[in-house]
Amino acid sequence: MDTETFNQLEARIGQAVTRIRTLSEERTRLAAREEELEAQLADLSGRNRNLEGELGELREVNGDRAEFESTRQEIERRVAGLLERFAELDEITGE
Repeated sequence: MDTETFNQLEARIGQAVTRIRTLSEERTRLAAREEELEAQLADLSGRNRNLEGELGELREVNGDRAEFESTRQEIERRVAGLLERFAELDEITGE
């Protein structure tokens, strides 16, 4: 082998070493980023569970509120009917 071939081989090996070092550093950086993202995912999952719980509570309260509103409307309707009957009595008695 001549000197030129060795020089080319050394250059290629140097490039390969540099590339391997760069890839290794990138892998380390990506592994750290993966850990950060996993921690964020765990945090967001916990927050999501809390929000789902709150949503369930709000739906339950809203259901209770709808039942209350329905009852209130029924009472209002019945009171209006009773007032009409009182008005009829007033007409009958002349008051």
